Amino acid sequence: MRRFTYNWLDDGSAVVYLRDNIEEVTVESEEGTYKEWIADEVVAETTLGVDEIEGNFDALWVQGENRDRGIEARLATVEELLDATMAVVLEGEV
Repeated sequence: MRRFTYNWLDDGSAVVYLRDNIEEVTVESEEGTYKEWIADEVVAETTLGVDEIEGNFDALWVQGENRDRGIEARLATVEELLDATMAVVLEGEV
């Protein structure tokens, strides 16, 4: 299994399917035993070229995770980060 799949779009951007924690597992079923690949996967859109994906994998992963979350969850994360930043800047006096 490849770490990512890159699909060009007509507008010059691309949809990238990113995979992490890739693992081959053995599955036992009524039909018999076989091996299959499993992985965590997110989808991100980018204008980066295919050669630039590996170097930006972590940033694209975060983008892909955020894409799947609603605006309320994303806003809550931003508020938590702002609170933590202010606590550091003001030395805990928030």
